[in-house]
Order: sequence, then structure tokens, then C-alpha cells
Amino acid sequence: MDGDAVRVKWSLLEADVGEPVNFELPFDEGEVRFVVGSGGYLPGLHRLAREGVLETEPKVFDIKAAEAFGSANPDLGPIDVPASAAPEGLAAGMVVQLQNGMKARVTRVTDEVFTIDANDELAGKDFKVEAALLEVDPAASKIETAHFALGCFWGGELAYQRAQGVVSTKVGYTQGQAESPSYEEVCSGSTGHTEAIQVMYDPSVVSYSRLLELFWERLGDSRHLLNQVGNDRGTQYRHGIYWLTEGQKEEAEASMAAAKELALVQAGKTIYTECKASTTKPGKPFTSIRLTECRMKQ
Repeated sequence: MDGDAVRVKWSLLEADVGEPVNFELPFDEGEVRFVVGSGGYLPGLHRLAREGVLETEPKVFDIKAAEAFGSANPDLGPIDVPASAAPEGLAAGMVVQLQNGMKARVTRVTDEVFTIDANDELAGKDFKVEAALLEVDPAASKIETAHFALGCFWGGELAYQRAQGVVSTKVGYTQGQAESPSYEEVCSGSTGHTEAIQVMYDPSVVSYSRLLELFWERLGDSRHLLNQVGNDRGTQYRHGIYWLTEGQKEEAEASMAAAKELALVQAGKTIYTECKASTTKPGKPFTSIRLTECRMKQ
């Protein structure tokens, strides 16, 4: 049921042949843990756990597109653009950044037009999953939550997924004004949101201070960049630690102070990382994002 922390062994299969998929996923397969109904992995995997159909022996289940990487949005493509607007060297297979901040794949280039598509290439596809239930922790009463922003979701989320003691992760947006912003709105920079990771963890196994250490390790030298992590630029990519409790606030501010002192002593550089209360509070859900809306930003 929702709220249970489960350990599942699973793999994603092609719907037609039942063979393992041959593309890189933004999350791990094999033995994983997550909190049912709290995001992370595929929605269809959460449904199977919620319905109680998973057994100790592996079984194969059909997963429709809506419960995998979502349906394709016709407003996001494919769209033909006059060839006169093409930058030099443009070729099919490239990923381009649009004026509104979104990214799109180039699927075709001719003498007259080039075609772009901001939908994920997996949007609209059905899959199968092979899954077995290994462990259930009802109610997951010991679980706590933390919010971090490390630029593009996926690299940071995967790092936290693999941390011992983290039982679930979810990507989405925080720190903005709009209640349920779309991917396009956030990319425009008009809503004030930043891409963020919700981390649900067992404090008896991993401490909040260790999660902070992992944050700084992942952020690296991008801590010295304003509204930028790596090559991703814009206010939606600003980095930050967004605390949810007074205890987290104390640890986050101490961690920030130590990082600033070290940066000043070693290199005389400024740190632009935010350290603020999360705008996502109990009763105001973490604004999640469909896998199709940002998977190609890896």
C-alpha cells in the first residue's frame, strides 16, 4: 500500500520480444528500494507494489506507456523548421536547446526543413517489467525527507538512489510561485522554480550530514557558478539545499558555512549555492515531473 517501503528486484523489458531494453535508464534496475506512491522509478512499478500482485518469485507484467515514460505530447513535436534557421553543422541525432530553455532532438535534416522533437524518444511506448518482491516495511514510520537541487535531475537522483539508507527518490521542482508548473513554464524561468530531488531516507542508516556531504561531492566546482551546474544554465538549474526541519536547517547552515570558508581560504572564490527553507511543506505536495518531460536532459 502507499507509504510502505519496499525492496524489489526488477528489470525493464521490451514489450514485443520480452528482452531487456538496450538503452541507459535514469535509475537502477536489479535490487532497489522505494516508498510506494512517493515517486521514483516507473509509475507502473508503484502500481504493482500497491496492488499486492508482486510475489517472491519473479513474474512478468505488462506496463502501458502512461505508466512507463508517458504519452507523447504533440505540442512538443515533431515540428518542421525552415532549413534557413538551422545552425551550421546541424545533423540528425543532435540535441539542441530552444529559446524557451527546453531541449529537443533533431530527427531529420533536409535541404528544405529540419525536424525537432522535444518529446522523449521513449514516450508513447509500452513495456514489460519482470519483478519480484523481496521485503516490505509497512508504513515506513522511520523515514525522513530532504530536498536538494543539483542542476539536471538525473545524475543527482541516481547518486542518492545508490546511497545506503536512501529508500526512495523523486525528481521535481521546488522554490517557485506556481502550484503545478509545466516543464515548459519552468524552462522559461518565469515561475521561480529550480529542478530538485526529493530524498526519503532512514536516519538510523544514513544521516542528514552524510546526504549533505554527497550533495557537495556531486556539485563539485559548479558551486562557484551562478544559476548553472555543468553546461546547464538558467535559474531552473540553480543549486541549493532546501531544509524541511529546524534540525536540517542547523546542519545545512553549518555545512554551508564550512564550504564557504574552505572556498575562500583555498581559492578566494564565491559559493552561489542557496541554503533556504524548502517551499514544499506538509500539505503542499512536491511538484513532480513526468519522466518524458526531462529524461533526455541526461
